Amino acid sequence: MTWRGEIVTQKAAFPAIVIECVTPVVDGGRYPVKRVIGEQLEVGADIFKDGHDLLSAQVLYRGPGDTGWHAAPLRFVYDDDRWYGAVPLDRIGPWRFTIEAWVDAFATWRTELEKKFAAGQSVDSELLEGAELVHQASRHARGESRDALDAAAAQLAAAGHPAA
Repeated sequence: MTWRGEIVTQKAAFPAIVIECVTPVVDGGRYPVKRVIGEQLEVGADIFKDGHDLLSAQVLYRGPGDTGWHAAPLRFVYDDDRWYGAVPLDRIGPWRFTIEAWVDAFATWRTELEKKFAAGQSVDSELLEGAELVHQASRHARGESRDALDAAAAQLAAAGHPAA
């Protein structure tokens, strides 16, 4: 089984996310990585950006004969200060993978809310911010999911406007 890591460069609006030191790689991607059917391909990367926003990441992979990409989450390991994930290998042939990362607005909001709540500070503005995040997410949902998100957004908004 052979692998050749792909490096994808994308120009993005601020904030820029840096993805580097992607593994596995042999001689800077010059040669394919070899694995055996039934093994997991362990993937790692250094992913970072300026600021305090939290990130999420995933590995996109495509096996021989696949027309579309599959996704597997990456998890951040604090001890190594790196992101890791795994891809299942179930066929012989050339596989491709790439790493994708983004600012996780919901995780950032939740973390800030938890910190302020734990410190006994007012969280009214954070609840209103959360209502807007959930409302934005509801625009991409349909049916019962959209109704549930709209209801959650309304509850957050109401909690963010306490009675005087």
